[in-house]
Amino acid sequence: MTVTAYAENDLNGTPLAPVITRSCPASNANNWHGLFGFAIDTDYLVRYMAIGTGADLPDPPPSAAEPVLTLPTGAATGETTASGSVTTDTASGTLYAAVTTSAMPPSKPDIIAGTGAAYATNQAVTATGVQNVNATGLTAETTYYWHFLHNDSNVATSDSFTTDSVPVTPPATAPTGLAAAAQSDSVIRLTWNALSGATGYKIRVDGVDVTDVGNVLTFDVTDLAELTQYGFEVLGYNGAGDGPYSEPPVLETTQATPDLLTLITDFDAGNVSQTLTTITNPESASPRVDVAFRPEMITGTNGTGWTIAALAVNSSGGKSPVFALPRLNMFNRFNTPAATFLPSYTQDFVNLTQAPSRSLVGGTDGTIEFQFADPLPAGTVYILTHPIGQQAAAAPYAASLLANHPGVVSPLPSADVNGVYFTSPAELDENGRQCGGHDMYALKFEFGGSTTDGGPKRKAVISYGQHAMGESQAWWAFKSFIDYILNSTDAEAIRDRANFDYYVYFNITPNGIFAGHRRHNPTRTQDPNRQWLASPILVEIAATKNAIIADTGGSINVCFDFHGAASRTENFIVFAPPSAKTTRFVELGELVFGETAYTDITNITGSMADFCVNELSADFASATEMQGRGDTSLANYQNIGVNWAKTLAAADADGMFYTPAATYLPLNISGLPDGTYAVNLCARTTGVQIAQADISFVGGQAQYEIDMPVGTEIAGYIVAPPDGAAIYGVLTNA
Repeated sequence: MTVTAYAENDLNGTPLAPVITRSCPASNANNWHGLFGFAIDTDYLVRYMAIGTGADLPDPPPSAAEPVLTLPTGAATGETTASGSVTTDTASGTLYAAVTTSAMPPSKPDIIAGTGAAYATNQAVTATGVQNVNATGLTAETTYYWHFLHNDSNVATSDSFTTDSVPVTPPATAPTGLAAAAQSDSVIRLTWNALSGATGYKIRVDGVDVTDVGNVLTFDVTDLAELTQYGFEVLGYNGAGDGPYSEPPVLETTQATPDLLTLITDFDAGNVSQTLTTITNPESASPRVDVAFRPEMITGTNGTGWTIAALAVNSSGGKSPVFALPRLNMFNRFNTPAATFLPSYTQDFVNLTQAPSRSLVGGTDGTIEFQFADPLPAGTVYILTHPIGQQAAAAPYAASLLANHPGVVSPLPSADVNGVYFTSPAELDENGRQCGGHDMYALKFEFGGSTTDGGPKRKAVISYGQHAMGESQAWWAFKSFIDYILNSTDAEAIRDRANFDYYVYFNITPNGIFAGHRRHNPTRTQDPNRQWLASPILVEIAATKNAIIADTGGSINVCFDFHGAASRTENFIVFAPPSAKTTRFVELGELVFGETAYTDITNITGSMADFCVNELSADFASATEMQGRGDTSLANYQNIGVNWAKTLAAADADGMFYTPAATYLPLNISGLPDGTYAVNLCARTTGVQIAQADISFVGGQAQYEIDMPVGTEIAGYIVAPPDGAAIYGVLTNA
């Protein structure tokens, strides 16, 4: 296509002579042409026409209007500094500014690049109106001009301005109005009045430390010591030198460091998240602590929800925080904690102070909230939902047992002289913390002497710490059981000492206890209490199983494996293989505990109790469970341990672990025909019924097998003789 371009005067429509006629290939989308010979300050309309058609080509799209700059200004602000401004009608784009010594505007590219300028800058434009700029590094006593460019606008040049002269003398006086105000425990803010002839200021602290703060009228002095008084002075200076300091020094004292409640999670058995737990208003008298657990405690293979909370806070004392625990990710959150579920605080894991109450806020997706009756003491305070045992408590406990009970407590054959039978492997938790290398203990308790029934000593395996921190409230019941059989003068404790040797294993999963995991070790996801029948994967369980077999000779009578039942509220909880003896043990325990037991005879496959019954021929073995949603007082857990020891004595007296040889009582009753009669046998002195049995008499004589101590007098009578008259006889054990 051939195109001709011409311009016509917009005022009279007179076309100018064509300037360009050019052939344009159809594929060429853009062709630019020059038109010449126009009058200055005259508007023209440029048209393009295809030759041969006489028709105008479509006009190109109009360009966006460029900004218009007006009112450029410039002024000196010192010997080497200046300010400038310009007004724009466009609220976008970039403003370029350059300072030169020439009134002739630089080219647009030179302004953008700063070529030949004494100072150049640019800044974003976000609003119409006045745009302010500042220049530094200029020469004193020199005349300059500001030149402004906004996008592709016109260049606007300011009137000339001349920078200040270099002073001949320094300031003769000091700045006035110096004031100091403490901002915190380490910052004091200084302010002063401007000093004529000064181009900058210096401040001095305690007559020594001098800081040039520049040409400002306020300055923050930092890195100061708390509750410390400082003296401040200020001087003005210019190119000729420094003026005098203000006097006398202005004195100000820094504030006290705020007493902030801080969170501590890195300790033996700690299990909450340092980053996800939040403390609101930590400086206040009643901060709020919204507890969040480490994610691996809640999700993933190592955790199915929290069961015990263990965190610590630190302050200078006197604070009464409100603690909030999330029910949403609590294990079995629909099992509501009892009103006696009351968290505690401690500073030594021995002496605990319980909260007076707790509130359930927002249902099962809400929080458990509590606050202690008195402000917390100073220092590190551990906040626990339950009394727990730390992994570190095992070593001193083993040492105290060996030291305080010589002749009774000794290391088992599997252990060294300190009672250590295995050391847990090195293992990093998910935060990179070393939580392995802890000792596991095996001790034997032998009280000597004869048994109460002339039978052999029974073997009792007592264990703790197989499951991790989420069940470590069992530590206190375990210790209470041990202390009871060692020291109590109760008849049950005397029987327990006389009739049993105890094989005691504890701190079985120390890595999991230390790392604060609910059930497992921190990185090994196998359940420790489901590996006892097969070849254990966990080396701790393999070592414990081998130690028990070797120490006991492969057979025992009873096993109590102390655990925690995370979501139960009952105090008597039995997880044991099903048998008649399990049923009988539960019946006896209910009498001791004074409450109905919670019994689980199905969820024990592969457990230590399962192993003890099936491989060690135990008469009874149970995961001795400590509830997690009931009474969380230390005294309650200690009482549970005592009641298990008493139930052991009751089961032993009931003949569960040893039955003496049968005693046959000769029964002689005259005046009755031969036959079978219902006979009641009672203790003669008390009348308490011992047994009722159907006994066959021939010639007025019969024998009945009964297990009673030698010399016991028994009275027997026929329940319903034919003639309706009771017939008595005194029967003496042969």
